[in-house]
Amino acid sequence: MSVPASVSAAATVPSAAAHRSRETTAYDFARYASVIDWTPTSLLIRGKPVALLSAEFHYFRVPDRVRWRPILLDIKAMGFNAVRLYIHWGYHSPAEGVYNFRGNRDIDFLLALCAELQLFVIAAPGPYICAEVQAGGFPIWLIAKRHLRVRHMSLPPLGLVKKWDHAFHAYCVEYMRKILSFLVKYELTTNPNGCIIALQIENELRQPPVLGVGGLDQEIRLMCEVARQAGSTVPIFHNDDSPIGSWSAGDDYRSARKLFMKTGRKAYRTDLYGFDLYFTFPPGDRSGDLSSIQVGMLELFGVSACLNCCGIGGAGVGGSDTACLSCLYENGSRRAPPPRLAWAATKQMENAVDSLEKKLNGFNGSARHAPAFVAETQVGWINQWGRFRTYDDIYNFFGDWFSATLQNSLLAQGVTFANHYIAYGGTNHGTVGDTEVYSSYDYSAFIREFGMLSKRGRVLRHVMLFARSFAERGLSDSVLSEAGGRGRSTTLSRVKATVPTALLAVRRPNGNGTPAASAVPNYAFLRNLKVENLRFNLLVDGMVLPCQLTRCESMVAPLYYNLDGSNLSIFACTVPVVCRTTLDGNEMWVLRVRPGEVGHLVLKTGAESGRGRQGVAVKWAKLSSQGQGSGGVSSGEVSATDQDHGAATSLLSAALEELPLSGQTVQRDDQNPFAVRTSTEDVGLCFTFSFNVETSSVLAIRDLSEDGSSSPVLRLLCLTDEDSLTFTADLNGNDIFKPTPNAPGFAAAWGVSRIAFEPSGVMDVGFRATDQGKTLFLLREDGVGMTPEQFDKCPSAVSSLLPGLVAHRVPEDSVSMTVRQSVDNVNPLSKDFEIELGSWSKRIIDWEDDVVWKRISYDQRDPLDHYMTSGHIAYRMRFRSSSKSGSLTINVRHSAVIWCNGKSVGGQVCFSHNTISAGAMHAVDLQHAGKKTHDLSEALRTGPDANGFHNVVILVLSLGQSRSPFLLNDVRNRRGLLSARLSRRTKARDITWELAGVDVTRSDDAYGMSGLPLESDVNTAAYDVGFSTSPSLDVTRNDGLVFYRNSFRVPPNSILGGSVRYPLRIRVVSGAHVRVMIWVNTLFMGRYVEDLGPQSDFYVPEGLIKDYKGNSIVLGVYGPVDTDLSVKILPWVVNPVSGNLDDTNGEVYALKVSSFQLDSPKGI
Repeated sequence: MSVPASVSAAATVPSAAAHRSRETTAYDFARYASVIDWTPTSLLIRGKPVALLSAEFHYFRVPDRVRWRPILLDIKAMGFNAVRLYIHWGYHSPAEGVYNFRGNRDIDFLLALCAELQLFVIAAPGPYICAEVQAGGFPIWLIAKRHLRVRHMSLPPLGLVKKWDHAFHAYCVEYMRKILSFLVKYELTTNPNGCIIALQIENELRQPPVLGVGGLDQEIRLMCEVARQAGSTVPIFHNDDSPIGSWSAGDDYRSARKLFMKTGRKAYRTDLYGFDLYFTFPPGDRSGDLSSIQVGMLELFGVSACLNCCGIGGAGVGGSDTACLSCLYENGSRRAPPPRLAWAATKQMENAVDSLEKKLNGFNGSARHAPAFVAETQVGWINQWGRFRTYDDIYNFFGDWFSATLQNSLLAQGVTFANHYIAYGGTNHGTVGDTEVYSSYDYSAFIREFGMLSKRGRVLRHVMLFARSFAERGLSDSVLSEAGGRGRSTTLSRVKATVPTALLAVRRPNGNGTPAASAVPNYAFLRNLKVENLRFNLLVDGMVLPCQLTRCESMVAPLYYNLDGSNLSIFACTVPVVCRTTLDGNEMWVLRVRPGEVGHLVLKTGAESGRGRQGVAVKWAKLSSQGQGSGGVSSGEVSATDQDHGAATSLLSAALEELPLSGQTVQRDDQNPFAVRTSTEDVGLCFTFSFNVETSSVLAIRDLSEDGSSSPVLRLLCLTDEDSLTFTADLNGNDIFKPTPNAPGFAAAWGVSRIAFEPSGVMDVGFRATDQGKTLFLLREDGVGMTPEQFDKCPSAVSSLLPGLVAHRVPEDSVSMTVRQSVDNVNPLSKDFEIELGSWSKRIIDWEDDVVWKRISYDQRDPLDHYMTSGHIAYRMRFRSSSKSGSLTINVRHSAVIWCNGKSVGGQVCFSHNTISAGAMHAVDLQHAGKKTHDLSEALRTGPDANGFHNVVILVLSLGQSRSPFLLNDVRNRRGLLSARLSRRTKARDITWELAGVDVTRSDDAYGMSGLPLESDVNTAAYDVGFSTSPSLDVTRNDGLVFYRNSFRVPPNSILGGSVRYPLRIRVVSGAHVRVMIWVNTLFMGRYVEDLGPQSDFYVPEGLIKDYKGNSIVLGVYGPVDTDLSVKILPWVVNPVSGNLDDTNGEVYALKVSSFQLDSPKGI
């Protein structure tokens, strides 16, 4: 075809080589550019432009290593070709000089697994990682060294002054050398079988002055030097907390001490520029959820809020048991979930994304002359202790289309290098999480905590497959061709939309590292953020093409796409394209045909008119959902030629606002999945296809001008909306992980709930009960003439159009029968199903005999100084007194229950989302505020012990050390007992203090203990000292701390690796002020705090269940009042689309697991 000059001309872009970093640690292009290189607009792997699309994966939040593989396979099946791995220093180093790389800390195993699954890796070893983990990933033993300036920050808690600390740096160097000894072995630059393609140094340091301060240049420079000295050869980057250009330009360094004047030395410059992109958050007060303020938003309202903020006016936060839930607000505020899809009603996405390219070019350096890299692209958001909302509410807030539309918007800005935070959130088992987050880290991610791929992930998969499969056709190395309009326009240009805001941009190849411009298309990026159902026209060179986008939906319309070796080209396509490939050397596109589809695909003939008859012949067939045995298949053939003219749809001139929506200009037969119409347009002879697909169908289009040719020039796999959500593909484009002469070709499958291709030639499939009776379709470029075991050939009317397509019919009731096996007289797929628990056994802790107390002075009560950061810390105050009345005023972080002489005298909480408040989870914790007074009179009247002492036990639950994000220096904010004072009328004398807890430096797992006494013993089946049978669970305040123990069985075939995936949850429901710690098979997996909520359903990591019988559950229970407690083990009853819990209308999530060996044909 003839391509307009504006399309074929290469963009004028600076040479990447002329503007690369000249640091001594800069990437060695001379040695490694043949493996990894880049242009200003694209990353190049082995010399080819790729779309590098990564998913965040936190191995330290998946305590059962056996699940790493299926999660990573699901990530790959979503269309990702890379993962970013934060390496958690503290998770590997429980004590100084001690490292643990065994079990689920085995980094070597993890990297080998990524390489095996052919996933590129972006390694992020820190030393600081943030990630909502305690101390931001620094080991507890390190932050306990109070002489060190953590992250070189002084003057806690705001960290507004930084001063270089050589001793702190030395510890970081020692760790980095240790971890890099694992990483460098897997770098792609030096190992052809490796997987690591980039190395992130540090995390979210701001270089430009902020309030007069920023990150120290040495923090980046010297860590990069350490990396190179350790043998790292891949490109190095740092992720900015937002796109502000830190460490990208290498400009003259400016100093706040010299009034921001140049210092005469250059700031460090990384090889690549990475940045985070978080821009929309579930609102707090605006939704009615007054459970408090978003960090950083400082939403302070009213005089009383300011007074409480300053600790003025009574006891402050924590002054009553409900104070944490009315923190800085009026009492009585209760549940009010955030509004659905609020992000789309604002300009947040437009403001954050739509000018990125211009902004990055303004930074110069690697931000301008290397491809834009979004190191953290927002997927959802964290949920905090004390919220009324849940992760399900957060999923509803972001909705199904958020990530797909964000990724398309990034593509419109030329971003084809992005990491999505986070693909699978996982679980904050034990005390991994920091002060902010509770046990679940679901994040409303693509893969929900219990393992289900949500619709948000399925919709994003379309964008991922599109971006990767079109990367070699100029998408990954493109520049702006035409920007979308923002106001009213009356001039008809080459590409325009009747709703100007719907057209984000048009991009074209820049000619750097891509094929000839005449062989690559343009791309029109379309988006609708506000209108419920937007219908508009896209005008391309005067031709009118109808488009439709529901609210928050987006798509990319390819334009001017050449079909190699054919006189035909795809002029435009406004039907959503999922991906492209070649089959038998000819082009194939996969389309998502929506109900009532208005979009068109237009084929255009070339300029050569001497080729005789011009036209297309189209053979089509519907894909029977019943497989081979269904009888006849609906099929047919249609042709259109230059003799079948219809009216042109071109408009030479018109006001865009006056154009009516172009209707379905093609008369369609209801039996056919499409119709085609011939017209002569300004651009030449066109054949316009419209679609009416109620059953997924295949079209094979032949060019009639090619006399004697029977091969199609274009195949279209037209999937229904439902089928498209199950479609996944193993692509064979530029980003193939390890190109070899025998590399497998394109493979795709669709039709059932879970499909994942393994590089070994195995297809892993998960069938849900709703898949029964459906058909699993498999298409392989290398599968022509082969029918794998358990698959059937498709009818000839189908296989002749789509060679290599086979089908597997899912038998009726097969899933139900598999799940029901070995479960007597019950149906595990019933919403009412419950794992049976036997009688509970009960063990009451004796604070005298069961606890090892450590004598301390009152000034030695900070648990950090004793390495007791595992959650609970018990304090015992002993005193003599003859008084029969008195009170105790204490201040704790964050929760406590108090007993005196064996009697409960009360409890309290102190936790806030505010940045300046008593119990602030970040920044300024006003430690003089949050006190509460407890009456001891009744307990004192019971009399002292045999030695004449009254005994007060204060059991404190700390929610963890803060993580010091950004410029905060709050990692050492006080925890445990902040203060304690007996009233004068108590007349106390001879006061002594003792402390009990777990020194985490003496364990292989610094985050695996609760800090409660005897927790290891009670989790040992052989230990039965002090246990007695209990008819029920209850909370008796004067019992103090009680352990309950039970065992349970699961369906035998539901053990991970068996024939069924049947995830379980533990539901805890209680009266007021109850605390419950949960262990399953010795793993400390959950913390339930009724005062703080919001979690009451706890995912049981499936890898913990290693036997169908003899599984143990242990509960550590205590509270200040007598109340009820209910604990059940249930299946996940969820909405089948979102994965949100729905015990009323949902369905049990269970999968029948099957593996198909694709290289073993039937009969062999």
